[in-house]
Formats: sequence, C-alpha cells, structure tokens
Amino acid sequence: MGFSLQVATGRSIAIKPAKTHGAPATVNLEELLATPADKRLKLFTEETDQKLTGQAADTLKSAKTIEDLMPALQRKIATSVTPNAGSQGRDDLPTLG
Repeated sequence: MGFSLQVATGRSIAIKPAKTHGAPATVNLEELLATPADKRLKLFTEETDQKLTGQAADTLKSAKTIEDLMPALQRKIATSVTPNAGSQGRDDLPTLG
C-alpha cells in the first residue's frame, strides 16, 4: 500500500473517491478548462474514475471559466479535503504529522 504526493500546477480540487475507502483524486481545473470541450468528460473520468451525466456533463462541456466548471463538479467535490479550489503550489495547506 502506498500513496503519491503531487504539487498542484494550477487551481485544483479533490474529487470524492469512486470506491468507499479510496482516496480522493485531484483535478487541475485549469487543465480541465484548457481541454477541448468535447474531451473534458473523458479526461475527468480518466483522472477520477467518476462519471458525470445529464446537466452536470453539459455544464462541464460548456464551461468557459473555472467558476463555470464548479456547478458541474459540485456534487463530486470532496469538500472535507478542498472546500475551495486550491491555488498552484500552495504551501499554506495543513500537513500530516
């Protein structure tokens, strides 16, 4: 068993794990927004093992800003980990131990 540590390269959020005892997946919102609209859903699913359907999927595809992305992702965000979108390379987040 192990874990990986990643430094955010853009505004990011944690997405709830797909499995009950899994770890949240981090999504770089800037990278997601920079992805062509028709490929965002695939990228999101590959990075998080989560699926978006219906209005959430449509909102993800039509988003023009990070703020536009948030309603699409709201139900999937691990708010206990990232209540707000984190900034690139933040050093003010709590650490373990």
